[in-house]
Amino acid sequence: MIEVERPLELKDLEELLAAPKPSVPEGHRAIANIRYAHHQLARLLAEGTDQEEIALITGYSPAYISVVKADPAFKELLAYYENQKREIFVDVLERRKTLGLLAIEELTQRMTDEPEKMSNRELMELHDMAFGKIGSADSGSGGKAPAVAIAVSFVGPQVAPLPPLAPQERQIEGSLAIASGDKE
Repeated sequence: MIEVERPLELKDLEELLAAPKPSVPEGHRAIANIRYAHHQLARLLAEGTDQEEIALITGYSPAYISVVKADPAFKELLAYYENQKREIFVDVLERRKTLGLLAIEELTQRMTDEPEKMSNRELMELHDMAFGKIGSADSGSGGKAPAVAIAVSFVGPQVAPLPPLAPQERQIEGSLAIASGDKE
């Protein structure tokens, strides 16, 4: 059972915030082994993620996160990720794609502008490089079949439009009277 001594006041919160943060005693380490979760924690801190959100993501309590932040090994790990954030990484695969597309554009332009300058041999080599050698499974890429990219777009069901309504026809109203001698 919890007993309330007095209501919280603003000065209570100020004292709590001013209190020294938990720290690792000199010569002690909070982390015995740095694991994946510690890397994740360091990356999130380096990205500037709020500590409460980090606690939800990693499962660590805010108090544990505060203790770990004081650990010398973790400080080093955090510094590493903060430096990584500042560096610009070059995606080699993306650069290869860009270079390949530039080469294709240039070859296309040359073939369009001055096709007579392209020899039959060059055209055959381009063909073999793009589609593989005629009559063989070799694509010129170490015996592997050429990569083919297929883009598929899925669309939701579409309602077919209703046929146009027929123009309203005129109605003729009338009545039928049966003569007394007639039977149905």
